[in-house]
Amino acid sequence: MQVSKTVGALALVAVLAASAAWGGAQGEGTGAAGKVAEISVLAWDRGTTPSTQGTIEKNWWVDYVNEHLAPRGAKVRYVPIPRNQEGEKLSTMLAAGDAPDISFTYNVDLILLYVKSGGLIDFTDLVAKGGAPNLPKYFTQEDMEAGRINGRQYTFPYKNASFGDLTWIRKDWLDKLGLAEPETVDELTAVLKQFKAKDPGGVGDRLIPFLMTRSVNGWDTDVMPAFMDQLPGPEKLVTPRQMWPEAKPTLKYLNGLYHQGLLADMVLDKQEDQEKQRFVRGEVGAYLQMGHRPFHPAYGSLYMKLQENVPTARIVGTSPWRRTRSDKKGVQFSSASYYAYRLFSPLSNKHPEAALAYIDWIGSDGTIPYLLGIDGKDHLMVDGFPRIIDAKQFAERVGWIQPQYPGMRFIFTDNIDKWMRYYSLAFVREQDREQWIREARHVAIDKLEYKDILLNAEKPMRVKYAALINTAWDAALPKIVLAPADQFDKLFDQAVKDYRDNGGDAIAREAVELYNKIYKK
Repeated sequence: MQVSKTVGALALVAVLAASAAWGGAQGEGTGAAGKVAEISVLAWDRGTTPSTQGTIEKNWWVDYVNEHLAPRGAKVRYVPIPRNQEGEKLSTMLAAGDAPDISFTYNVDLILLYVKSGGLIDFTDLVAKGGAPNLPKYFTQEDMEAGRINGRQYTFPYKNASFGDLTWIRKDWLDKLGLAEPETVDELTAVLKQFKAKDPGGVGDRLIPFLMTRSVNGWDTDVMPAFMDQLPGPEKLVTPRQMWPEAKPTLKYLNGLYHQGLLADMVLDKQEDQEKQRFVRGEVGAYLQMGHRPFHPAYGSLYMKLQENVPTARIVGTSPWRRTRSDKKGVQFSSASYYAYRLFSPLSNKHPEAALAYIDWIGSDGTIPYLLGIDGKDHLMVDGFPRIIDAKQFAERVGWIQPQYPGMRFIFTDNIDKWMRYYSLAFVREQDREQWIREARHVAIDKLEYKDILLNAEKPMRVKYAALINTAWDAALPKIVLAPADQFDKLFDQAVKDYRDNGGDAIAREAVELYNKIYKK
């Protein structure tokens, strides 16, 4: 759920106990002298840990973490789960009572479920007693409030910088056909038809004019703005997008692309293996994905591998999701909130002080090595900005750490230009950094109008209904997109009816009531 920049700047609920935390003692240790409590910490295994660095459970970074946590009375044991199975694996572990002592997820509904059932540790009093003495140097009251539910510190959100998705298009194909970069949805459709008809890459039967995956990634955040008569207000933004009137024409457009042979059927591919393989083999004409995905080593440095396979290949990042060129600018509804995933601790954790010590360290002194490696070995700080000593060595030693292990913040989040320069340092090639900064700044940031509306309060209706109806919708969505044209209306209408009747309407009413209560005081 999204919010305008103005609404996003509003403060949320003030909590006296947590406010007192910022006056806590500035101590280092959390446990008795000589005693170290071991805690387990979730890690997302993306399969990108270089073999030269060890395993996700045992490598130089794990050793470094434990070396610096020992004086604080804590020791970490990382528990990896496959990134593409994170949702179901974490849910199963929580239900079984064996989730890692520090877990993290984007799924706020899951967190709300366990808050309501009393299954998460409330860190409010520990923070107030000075258990996280270093966080106030880097996290404002508003940052901390973003992690509170019903005024209590059940979670700690990762402090991020928002940027949207991009539609990456084969620039060399456009040039070969004498086509301009598409700037509207109709222009994009025309380009895709040309790709299919003329096959500028000589791909043959393997050609995919347009690729979307992960249960139709971006249909609501990216594609839907092309089918909107006017931008939504905040009350609409807090309601599920399945219920917006623009949802049907958006998905009907994608269904039409599929039946014209322009959209791949890989909307069913949640594992993403085929997606990556087809892209790096040069078989994809346009590719809607996260703005940094083609460049980042966490996903396999896909663009670099594409050019290894097809040296003449070039891509350009665009956002053609508007109706006419006369529109002032296209918009996106952010899929990357200023606050990203949330760290939390299940009640089964027997050492909450040690968990808080990790959170405090990774959010303060541990942030730079977590993001940039060791000063003098992996990077140098020059006038307050990091300079990578050796790009290939950095990718080998450091680039895979942040996407897999839980942290607390990026650096330079208050300066988007610096942040982009910093973020691009993970990319192996200098030219990729320059391209991403140029194109993502224009497309995925300047056009980003909405961020999450934080409704940090108990949501009984979401807890009761969200998991069931979202699972049903996720199963129905690719079937709707790939439906026979004469069955589209029936399948879509039934899926939305089921969604609304089985809890969607109740969730929407609850969200609007909470928004009015929090923001319309």
